[in-house]
Amino acid sequence: MSRRKTIPSKPRFSLAVCRAYEVLAAIDASELPIDPFRIIEHFPEIKIVTYTELRDNTDCRDPFDFDARNARYIVSEEFPNIVSHRIDAETHRIRGDIDYLMVYDDRIKNEQRIRWTIAHELGHIFIGHFVDFDKTATTRGGLSENEYGVLEVEAHYFAAAFLTPMIILKKIRACRIPEGIQEICNVSGDAAYKRYQELYKLPIRSYSGEGLLNRNFYNYMRKVNNPDQTKYSGETIAKTRWIVLCDGMPFGSSKYFRKNFSCVSAK
Repeated sequence: MSRRKTIPSKPRFSLAVCRAYEVLAAIDASELPIDPFRIIEHFPEIKIVTYTELRDNTDCRDPFDFDARNARYIVSEEFPNIVSHRIDAETHRIRGDIDYLMVYDDRIKNEQRIRWTIAHELGHIFIGHFVDFDKTATTRGGLSENEYGVLEVEAHYFAAAFLTPMIILKKIRACRIPEGIQEICNVSGDAAYKRYQELYKLPIRSYSGEGLLNRNFYNYMRKVNNPDQTKYSGETIAKTRWIVLCDGMPFGSSKYFRKNFSCVSAK
């Protein structure tokens, strides 16, 4: 099968959110914070290894040239409009196979940054960047600045929807402030503040899978919103009453996802 499309000129935000919600359903996520490493339990074709692990178990002193490339991009003006060029992780699709090898830099020693990096790389996989386009995606070589930027923004948006699903945050009272989002979702302060702004500034939209996520997270949302039953991180959350309305049919099992999304399925 030949590759189908050219890289779009603008990011597909709705697609990124839908894919994130579908993956959350596929891994049976039911509480926050989301553990991005759980993906390997449901999608064994995705292999996640650390830079240190790869370096120590191979003859390569600098796997995938992380250090050499980071040193180059720090002073590079190749893509002046992209905020950061540092390579924290990279994913490779094994040629002639359906497996993916994701390598992340564990020397960063920042849990929140690593979690976001893993989610970002998952976005490249599940949105289909490796299989949908004529050009080799997610590698800077051969991509224009705009093409590379579009793919990065889509993966970033996937990460936001995956780690801080808006459909759930809206129903958690503690997430009405950035600090609550940061603590509950285990993301950086910057990521939490951006999500907080989006909660109240973005127009209300509906995405496929919201009904199933509401059902899966129902008990968790009830727990964190009810001080008579629990405390969250040692701080009592103010008592509130709310109703979760669930709609849509269940579709988020791993079997469903593999059947319907070729980017992670065997042909």
